[in-house]
Amino acid sequence: ARACRARCVGFDIDEVHLSTARRQAAAAGISKEQIDFRCDDVLELDLSPASVLVMFLVPNMLEPLMEKFRRMTEGTRILSFHFPLPVWQPEETRVVDHPHHPPPATTNMYSYTVGVRATSSSTSDTG
Repeated sequence: ARACRARCVGFDIDEVHLSTARRQAAAAGISKEQIDFRCDDVLELDLSPASVLVMFLVPNMLEPLMEKFRRMTEGTRILSFHFPLPVWQPEETRVVDHPHHPPPATTNMYSYTVGVRATSSSTSDTG
């Protein structure tokens, strides 16, 4: 948010996680005008206004969101940390520093763009 001067909204269903995120954002110098944290269920949210979606979700949470991702505006970027999206093949997979643990902890980051053709070995789908 700080480097891109983007306006960000963070969601979590757990107020403890949101409190941690608020502290981390403040420590990183991200102002409250740049980022808003809300306690909400991502399965109930309208994600369509997003131009970039960054997620730290487990696989059983990703599957129910796939239809929402398919309906997002073409060109929307989706970054999934830790786990790939079901069915869609990532455009890029990178090993990155783990955002919640100190180095040398790492995790995978999977990059997607809505509207780019994505296939898996068993199913075709539009990503």
